[in-house]
Parts: sequence; C-alpha cells; structure tokens
Amino acid sequence: MRGWMAYYRFRWRKSMSTVLTLQKCFAIAVFGAGVLSAQPACLTATLDTYLALGATGCTITATTPPPASNTVTILFYDFQFKTVSATAPAATDLLVTPLTDQFGIGFQVTPQAVPWSPSGNSTQDDEIQYLVKTNCGVCVTAPDWPGIDRLYSELQGTFTPPADKTSRIVEVFCPGGTSLPPDSLCPGANGAAQTIFVGPSVPFAGTQVFFTPGAYTPGLSGDCTTYAGRCVYPSIAVLKDIGANTTMGGTATITKVKNEVGPPTRKTTCSCGG
Repeated sequence: MRGWMAYYRFRWRKSMSTVLTLQKCFAIAVFGAGVLSAQPACLTATLDTYLALGATGCTITATTPPPASNTVTILFYDFQFKTVSATAPAATDLLVTPLTDQFGIGFQVTPQAVPWSPSGNSTQDDEIQYLVKTNCGVCVTAPDWPGIDRLYSELQGTFTPPADKTSRIVEVFCPGGTSLPPDSLCPGANGAAQTIFVGPSVPFAGTQVFFTPGAYTPGLSGDCTTYAGRCVYPSIAVLKDIGANTTMGGTATITKVKNEVGPPTRKTTCSCGG
C-alpha cells in the first residue's frame, strides 16, 4: 500500500511540475509577443488611432544624410487631444502622416472633411500634445543623430488680413521633458518651458529652434557639449495649440501643420507610412 501511495505522490508531483512548466512557457511566450508588438511603426492614420496607442506609442525609423547614412529609430507616445472650440476639427478628422526630412523626424497633421476655418468673427482651436523619446527599448541613435537638438513647426493655409496675423500655432515645449503638459519648470531650458508663435508660411519655411547653450542647459539628462555646439536631449514634451482666428476680421483656413525634432535625416519614403 505504501508503495502505491509513494508512486501516486511521485506522479502527482511530476504532473504538477509539467503544468507549472507549461504555464511558465506560456507566460514567457505571451510576454515575448507583447514586447515584439509593443511599439509598432507609426502609420498614416487619423489622430484618434494615435490617441489609442497610449504609453506604448509608435516608432519612426529614418536614415541620416550621407556620408554617414545611419539608421535611427525614435518613439512618439502618450498623444493627447483637446478641442478648445466646439466647431474645430475632431480627432477622427485629423490625418497624421509620419515625416522624415531635412528638419528631422515627426508628423504632418492634415484636416480632412473639416479644416480649421472659422466663419465670421470667431476662432477654431485644437490642442495636440505628445512625448518623444530616443532611448526606448527599440530606439536607435547614431553619432550624427545622438538625440534631439532642435524643433521645427510649420503652418500652411489660405488667409486674408488681418487673420494672417492672428492665426497661428502656439508651441510650448520642454527639452528633456517626459510628462504632459510640458513641465513649466523645464530643467532643459533654464528652468522654464519654451514657447514659440508660428504664423502661416509656404511649405518648408516654418519656424526652427536650435537648442544652443545659453538659452538651453543640460537639465537632468541632456548634453550640451558633444554635438555641433548644441544641446542634445533624449526626450522632449510638446504641446501644439493650433488656432485659426478671424475675430479681428479677414478669413483663415488652416490646411496643414507640421512638427519635427532633429537632427535632420535623409528625406525618404519610409516603411512607417510617410
């Protein structure tokens, strides 16, 4: 009898060991699959798709200019959206297209059925926020693209005075920032988040800001010593307030906005849907 009991105890332990091993293998497989699909490539899609990505975000891969021609990959994540004016375009109507060009890596946002175009003496205003990181698990930097050393913003459309002066992007950003909205006590910009006002322009003639020593500091995680005389950061927090304003008169229709971070890359048609 004791022999049979010992045998069954042995079989039970072996069976439980097999179950635990299978559970562990399944957990590893699921975790591994999650890691592989956790940071997909950014695609051309409406803004609500980007909002749904949350903290996972998506990556854009580009190639630096020759002769180096290195491959770089950075992460865009935690997209936020706020409609300030009830008649402004909704997230479902804003098409987001990844960009890689001489201004860096980023996005173009284009309204589809409903542009930013207020009627009468009024405004239409939307706010987009997001974070960028160069040191994520799948991110890749290079000697000629060590991190974020600049920001580029552009606004296109059709305007008549004086709405061409009152319609603009108000861009608030924190180099080195990792939280939204951009930290007003930004450590990478001498203790205060930076703000630029971007008016209408022709294509590729927007506003570019270089993070040069003096105006910018290393903060908690930046480096102001190793790249072309500019401060380089592993992250940036951006708030983009897009406003078409005819309260003073004139007409305004915003048809496209751009946002990129540098250094520059070779202009390519990448696998990220750009």
